[in-house]
Amino acid sequence: MNQLYARYRRDGSIPSLKSAGRPTIDIPLEERVAIRNANRRFGVGACYLVPIVKRFYGMDTNHMRVYQVLKEDDSLSFRARRYIRRKWIRYEREYSNELWHTGWHNMKHPAYEGKHLIVYEDHASPCIMGYGLFDTETSSYSVEVLDRATREHEKPRSVDM
Repeated sequence: MNQLYARYRRDGSIPSLKSAGRPTIDIPLEERVAIRNANRRFGVGACYLVPIVKRFYGMDTNHMRVYQVLKEDDSLSFRARRYIRRKWIRYEREYSNELWHTGWHNMKHPAYEGKHLIVYEDHASPCIMGYGLFDTETSSYSVEVLDRATREHEKPRSVDM
């Protein structure tokens, strides 16, 4: 925000958004023809076509360019199985306070350099159940923060480390 305001004060104009992403680069016709021929001949996906195009046609390309050409030609194979929602997703619980997850993090901010943060979080909601900032990572600090969190909130069914 400060940078935008400084630019406004310097130039006097209101900053506007640029278009998102990288600029598009046109794929040459020779490369498009080579990709199409390799796809018809071998019938494999974009990642497998990259070394084939290099070996048989002598052209360096990447899988995203191959994917773009195949998408334009409507030559992509659709895999319906990819889009079926899984019945079980890791770390997603139905009820609050069913599972807490804990983790240590080394602080990188200069004000907290050398400190270690421990956090206990609930998996069913975006709630931090307990935290602490310490000089070292020890199990006694983990238990101390867990005790404080269980006094403030009720005890969870299980804790994942």
